[in-house]
Amino acid sequence: MDTRGQIHILEVVIVSTMLLLSVLFVVYISAPPSVNISPANQLKILCDEALRTLKDMPTGDLSYENSMLVKYIITNDTKNFTSFMNATLPKNVFYQVWVYDGSSRRLWYPNEEQEIFGTVVRSHFIIPHNTFIYDVELEVWGI
Repeated sequence: MDTRGQIHILEVVIVSTMLLLSVLFVVYISAPPSVNISPANQLKILCDEALRTLKDMPTGDLSYENSMLVKYIITNDTKNFTSFMNATLPKNVFYQVWVYDGSSRRLWYPNEEQEIFGTVVRSHFIIPHNTFIYDVELEVWGI
């Protein structure tokens, strides 16, 4: 009986197994890491995007630095601001807006400070208007 044929088959099985294991090892090593985005990070991204979108939204008449965010803050238009935010943010997200004018920080929306619960995220946007600089702080939390 010829045992060299059996040895060759055994060698092929061993080499095939080694090749398969090395390919699996390379695939495992080179796989991109998975990134978990926490709800707080998602909320922060939503917050930043809402303010940025409102800031980049043109007024139509080029007034207020051609930004709806500036127009809403300067004219104290909480009605249109809240309708935009309610359409942009999810229903289970609550918010309040603070405005700092260089000398004092005041609650802009709503009229009285709400009770905050859970994780709170804050987004800031600096608004230059005439000779004043305002810091708009959107404070957001969700259920």
